[in-house]
Amino acid sequence: MARVECYIPDEVKEKLTVLAKKNGYSISKYISHLVENHLEGRTEQQLFQLKTQAMLANILSSVYDAGIIKTNADEVKSLIKIIDEKTLKRVNQED
Repeated sequence: MARVECYIPDEVKEKLTVLAKKNGYSISKYISHLVENHLEGRTEQQLFQLKTQAMLANILSSVYDAGIIKTNADEVKSLIKIIDEKTLKRVNQED
């Protein structure tokens, strides 16, 4: 893995530190994720949806075996969509 050094204002570093810790990353790993997502063209909303789907998949897989989830794939997708819509609606109301 390549190493890159750059200079950033102290205020930016403080914000990065808070965000990295909040998301469970080191500053270096968090910056790497930000750059990677930017280069891949992922928006904040897409990242939010991916995290929501991953979290729900983790919850479902801890409760149900894979066969049940696969058999009910349409219901699982519908549930993910509902959660995404309701969560985004709530986030927009708080803005």
